[in-house]
Amino acid sequence: MALTEGLRAGSDIIKYEAPCRYSRKKVTISDGEVVAIGSILEKDGDEWIVCTTAANAAGIALEAASPDGDSADIVAIVRHAIVISDNLDYNSVDEDDINAALEDLGIVIEDALA
Repeated sequence: MALTEGLRAGSDIIKYEAPCRYSRKKVTISDGEVVAIGSILEKDGDEWIVCTTAANAAGIALEAASPDGDSADIVAIVRHAIVISDNLDYNSVDEDDINAALEDLGIVIEDALA
């Protein structure tokens, strides 16, 4: 039997972030959303959801959440970071388009071995 292990922490996503956690932001996940570590997020009013349109990509979840009946706060990368592309969850949205939108925010996407 093979042992499989999912992502456990932001360190599985981040290669570099700005000093003093400047790259991070507390975001509120909408009720009913299922967010995994590495999910690409977009802003929906005051809350955040899993990204459905590349042009709306606004961050990367560093924590998992699946609020049921209420919203939940998590930490996300929203600016000035280098992240590992292999560990991102693009939710079936075009990777190149999302990567371009994230790079506009100062989030550089690299391969794990780069």
